[in-house]
Amino acid sequence: MRKNFMKKNRFFLLMLMVIVLCFVSSTVISTVSLYQVLQKHALKNGEIIAAGIYNDINSRLLEPVIVANTLASDHFLIELLENEEKMDAEEISREMDEYTTSYMKNFSYRTVFVASEKTKAYYTYDGFYKIMDVENDEDDVWYQKFVDSGKKYTVMLGGDEEYPDLWLIYIDVRIEDKEGNLLGVCGVSMELEEIQKQIAKYEKQYGIDILFTDAQGNIQVGSGDAKKYASFLQKLPEKIIKEDDHDDYAYEKEPESKNYTITKYMEKFDWYMVIHNLDTYAYINNYVLISANVVVFLLCLLLLGISLHVIAKRDRGLFNSAYTDELTGLYNRRAYEEGLDRIRKDVPSEKRIVVAIFDVNGLKEVNDKLGHASGDEMLRGAASTIRSVYGSYGKCYRTGGDEFVVILEEPVEKLSVLNESFEKAAEKWHGKQVAELNISYGAALSEEVCSIDEQIILADQRMYFAKKAYYQRIGKDRRNY
Repeated sequence: MRKNFMKKNRFFLLMLMVIVLCFVSSTVISTVSLYQVLQKHALKNGEIIAAGIYNDINSRLLEPVIVANTLASDHFLIELLENEEKMDAEEISREMDEYTTSYMKNFSYRTVFVASEKTKAYYTYDGFYKIMDVENDEDDVWYQKFVDSGKKYTVMLGGDEEYPDLWLIYIDVRIEDKEGNLLGVCGVSMELEEIQKQIAKYEKQYGIDILFTDAQGNIQVGSGDAKKYASFLQKLPEKIIKEDDHDDYAYEKEPESKNYTITKYMEKFDWYMVIHNLDTYAYINNYVLISANVVVFLLCLLLLGISLHVIAKRDRGLFNSAYTDELTGLYNRRAYEEGLDRIRKDVPSEKRIVVAIFDVNGLKEVNDKLGHASGDEMLRGAASTIRSVYGSYGKCYRTGGDEFVVILEEPVEKLSVLNESFEKAAEKWHGKQVAELNISYGAALSEEVCSIDEQIILADQRMYFAKKAYYQRIGKDRRNY
């Protein structure tokens, strides 16, 4: 069984090596081929990176635009503004308070506001806030500028009156009735901190600079460090920011570098996304690096498997030489003594244990007449017979010469059945040089004595009585047979 096991292990190891080597070879070939293909499409790789960044940031910025336009087309809000002068001031203030607060809570915006064209009243989540002076107050002139622009909506950046250091994006949308008459302006403001953090994350991930500018190169959104863009914006080529490239990504090769500046127009905002220092080969290099790491990992895994196999094989050899009887393959005297020590220390006294001691009859006569090779065959036969019957229930030992011991710690309710099976197996055994096998044995149960040592003595006595009875039955002297 052990030889078959080792053969299977060697076959498995060989197959593992073949599979790993095939995988490594295919990985190297595919990596080289892909690298060559990607080299031809380096700009396309840069566009893939830029498209991912563009789609993410654009979708984040579009959300407040969509929400603000939804506000402007809400029939409830339109009716409120149409009937504003007919309603009590406290009543409309309360209605506006509840209306704007619901949007703030649902979308976590900094502000939600409504400004009336008729009364110039400015409403927020606190209800009525103030009457705007759209011609003289610098905080209110935005309203008239937006109305005069004729635009459906605008996107502006600025601080907060209460928190000047807080950077916000404002979306202003016209509110009109069915005939297209202006009823007012509504809008939302959203903090840019999360978007700036995401931009900074992309910058760190790809080693690039990202900013969003208007057509004049004025920064609208960035990761926060505007100073580092100053010299770059001054050198920004005119051909990158131009209206006839709105549908495509525009590239500009940076002097004495393999990097590019890539831009993309953002129609909803009339902005440009500008990515500076984009290494179009970064994607390729990352792929190659990952592939190389995979190959190295697999090679290390292969070496680890071989090492573990060698170590396990060596350990099995050391264990076998230290605890296994070389002739029979059973546990040896050393293993037997250590097993007894473990039982004395760790096994509860109430646990049922069976000890059986076996002694081969006629070994001396076989050695004298047929030779020690025949005697060894007889001992191996005794060992295989004992192991075949009792091995599944406990441990089998050759403790010396022609003596064997079996210790059963598993519950054995039908010990007599096992003993009967053993006697039949011994009767059926026939060797090439030895015709028959006869073994005397004695067994003792733990409940019959007080300790494992007394149990061994009792089993040995019963084996001795069985052996004495055998020699009396065949009429021979035990000392000469």
